[in-house]
This record gives sequence, structure tokens and C-alpha cells, in this order.
Amino acid sequence: MADTSLKNAYVFAERLRKEVAKATVTYNDIDINYTISVGVAEVDEGITSHEAWIECADAALYQSKETGRNKTSLHPKHNR
Repeated sequence: MADTSLKNAYVFAERLRKEVAKATVTYNDIDINYTISVGVAEVDEGITSHEAWIECADAALYQSKETGRNKTSLHPKHNR
């Protein structure tokens, strides 16, 4: 999300997560409810490649999964 602050990216991710949790998908006459976990990482001067940025976002995603799922987490360096 270019030109978006970490705070605003978090707000967007939370809105998306909540909308997904409210949605119901019908497949073969079966209603399916699901949730998502989201990891958010900010690109800053410490990020030297897109691979490093993806690793940061992935670490945040796994933090969401390991601490309860269906949540949004920021990259650990931002959780001080």
C-alpha cells in the first residue's frame, strides 16, 4: 500500500479481516464461514530488498496465527 502509514495499513487490514469474517460463501448448498490472519510490515530504511520486506510481513502473519488467529499483527519491531 504505497504512501500509506503503518497505522493506516493496520486500519485497512482490520477492516478487511472483519469483512471476511462476516462473509458467508455458499458452495454446493453448504454455507461456509471463514476468517483470515494478516501480517503487516512497513518498508523503511532497514528493509534492503523486497525479500526482506516479505520476510517481515510473514513474521507478522505467523505472530497472528500463533497468538489466536483471525487477527492482524504488525511486524514485531513495531510492537514495542
